[in-house]
Amino acid sequence: MPRQKKCKITDVQIEATIEYTMPDWPQSTDHPDQQLAAKWNHYHTRLLAHERRHGALVKAATLEVERKILSADDTSHAPPNCRQLKRIANERAQSVIKKLERQHQEFDKITDHGKNNGATFP
Repeated sequence: MPRQKKCKITDVQIEATIEYTMPDWPQSTDHPDQQLAAKWNHYHTRLLAHERRHGALVKAATLEVERKILSADDTSHAPPNCRQLKRIANERAQSVIKKLERQHQEFDKITDHGKNNGATFP
């Protein structure tokens, strides 16, 4: 029986592009009510802060995925072959992604999608 090659992950680089799609103030209003405009600005600032917190969760998760994949071959058993290592790395990455999804849901639940932090209009 042929012996399978032993594999080792030596480098992991993950890129995550985070885009925030934010609502715009309607441009059709020539002279907006100043009080309403102030409320809009407050809402927009708070909503952006909320969305940036989601972005911070993503950034943290990418670092965790990198760390977990790099340690995929650190086992107390015999070193994994390439197929096993790929499976282990993918399982670890998927577990972080599932954790991230739960964190997003919990954050939105706690903040009521930012409303509890002032992201309401008007």
